[in-house]
Amino acid sequence: MNRELTPKELAEAYLRQLHGEDSASAAESFDAVDIWEDLICDEPEKAWPVFLELLALPRDDDTLEDIKSWLEFLLRRHYDAFHEQVKELVRGHDQLPRFLPDEALEKEQFEEEEATDEEIVDSYLEHNRYIKQRIRIDQLIADDPDRALPLVLEIIHRGQNYNFESYDLFSPLWDLLRRHGEAIIDRIEREALSSVMLRRCLWEMKLSQENAPPQFRIAEEVWRRVKHAAGGTTDYNSALPSEAPPNPLPEEDEKLLASWFAYEQTDWAYSAVCDLTYDDPNHLWTIIKALVAAAPDENALSHIGAGPLEDLLSRYGERFIELIEQQAAVDAKFRFSLAGVWRRTMSDELWQRVTIAVGDRDRY
Repeated sequence: MNRELTPKELAEAYLRQLHGEDSASAAESFDAVDIWEDLICDEPEKAWPVFLELLALPRDDDTLEDIKSWLEFLLRRHYDAFHEQVKELVRGHDQLPRFLPDEALEKEQFEEEEATDEEIVDSYLEHNRYIKQRIRIDQLIADDPDRALPLVLEIIHRGQNYNFESYDLFSPLWDLLRRHGEAIIDRIEREALSSVMLRRCLWEMKLSQENAPPQFRIAEEVWRRVKHAAGGTTDYNSALPSEAPPNPLPEEDEKLLASWFAYEQTDWAYSAVCDLTYDDPNHLWTIIKALVAAAPDENALSHIGAGPLEDLLSRYGERFIELIEQQAAVDAKFRFSLAGVWRRTMSDELWQRVTIAVGDRDRY
């Protein structure tokens, strides 16, 4: 794309891409989402007319929710410059106040407190603690829909008790419907009649269905019934009950449920550590040493080795290998974690130094 797009052209291209529609021709192919995101970050005054073009068109709740997310993205980066404009825009639109009430536009909503190293370490290790149970739920979804369905429905039912939104809750059901839709759709239709959150989750699946490759979509006839079961419900036109008392499940399934919520609540720490790999490797090295020191068992140490420590070595090995050798020489827990690193893209020389640092001291 050699010429600069007009706001209208970018808005139209963005909507086509959002809904999985093909661009006009291969020669005109470009990533409208990336272009708009770059404008919001670097040239927000050029991004603003795109919002106006999008909102001048009739929009359903799906697209309005997406526009709401981009307005929040704009405010997180340029709050002082655009707060009044966004507030005026929202108040002047017939639908946007449902998505962005005045209190959602206050400055404190966009001032994220930076987590301390201790919070990152504690939550990362807690996240790791529940990996096996999380995988177990995925296995049940893949292999045992009769067992998985009550679990998935209860995840959705209890979600509001954890301050989860439909976006946080719909994925297990989406996966179950993709794999076993014909076997479970009758039950889903019945449950949706009395569950607002379930109907919200069914609505939330729309963009996933549109954008997934055909082989990963819910079967067409099942999808038709999913849309009907949603009944026009969205996050923005429905109220949840004041509380969601649990529907008790067998003891083993209760443990799996608790693990699912604990895993999802601490996922932010996993993402934070991954981000440091790209944004601040010196800070990552500090976090890795703290993770090793706090790791409760060999399982946790192995995951640290195969995760952030391996990432650090793969991307910045030459820079950190001397520090890693020094740490391995005095710390048995660190040596055990280092033994869990895979070679990946490391050079022969770097991998030899890692191997020597581990030695035969891979137990502590």
